[in-house]
Amino acid sequence: MRAYETRLELLRGRWNEAANLATQLLDGYSLTINQRIPTLLTLALVRARRGDPGFEQLLDEART
Repeated sequence: MRAYETRLELLRGRWNEAANLATQLLDGYSLTINQRIPTLLTLALVRARRGDPGFEQLLDEART
């Protein structure tokens, strides 16, 4: 559920909260593929919208 919470925060316009939660989940937990992909996509979207580097790698990981 926390993985999908990242997307919900993004949709609410709470980019910082979405990115922080996604980073915590990716760094601190062993996620299943069904949890990891939406978390990666959320973090990639936040980074792309902000113009931050690194979103391409996140999209590549989600794709593979």
